[in-house]
Amino acid sequence: MIKRVLVIGGTGMLGRPVVEKLTEEGFEVTVGTRSPERARAVFGGGVGCVQVALDDPDTIASAMEGQEAVHLNLPSGPRFEDCFRNEYHGAKAVAAAAKDAGVKRISYLSGANVSAEVSFPPSRAKWLAEESLRGSGVPFTIWRATWFMETLTQLFRFGVAVQPGDGRSKVHWLAGRDLGIFVANAMRTDRAAEKVLFAFGPEARSLREALRT
Repeated sequence: MIKRVLVIGGTGMLGRPVVEKLTEEGFEVTVGTRSPERARAVFGGGVGCVQVALDDPDTIASAMEGQEAVHLNLPSGPRFEDCFRNEYHGAKAVAAAAKDAGVKRISYLSGANVSAEVSFPPSRAKWLAEESLRGSGVPFTIWRATWFMETLTQLFRFGVAVQPGDGRSKVHWLAGRDLGIFVANAMRTDRAAEKVLFAFGPEARSLREALRT
């Protein structure tokens, strides 16, 4: 059974709840980040913190030592070219290091609209990242997640919500903590290996309804 998990991107909006849930569930968690000092300030002494730069293979290899699994929460922006550098090339570098280190599982946060046919740069970068994991030889769990409730806070400016579009299309929103529960459960079973899993909440709400809530 997997006990030691490296979370790369663990201080971000969607990485932090995964780290917190894995820790609550008894996993030994190490956060891989460009700023270990910031990670220690966020999590205290409850997790390990190591430096990881996605463009520095040596830091990735060093962070992977002694780990049994890795969860990736990679940044998609802010520019389109950053998507490919962070998501695709970052995932590819991590997968290679995980293979060399004998890691048992790679978990990766992708997106619900990701497929071979979608050419929008952020989604395309995620598809290429998925492909690099599928071809790595390391057992993988890929999460095709819908919209996260945490992103709603980014639509507020000075107490007013800015709603793009008509806001009527319904989405099965989920929370970062939900993803943390999914990841923790997946780490406990081989049934989640070699799987692309869709992560979504139980109730469909439009953007307008979600903002009101």
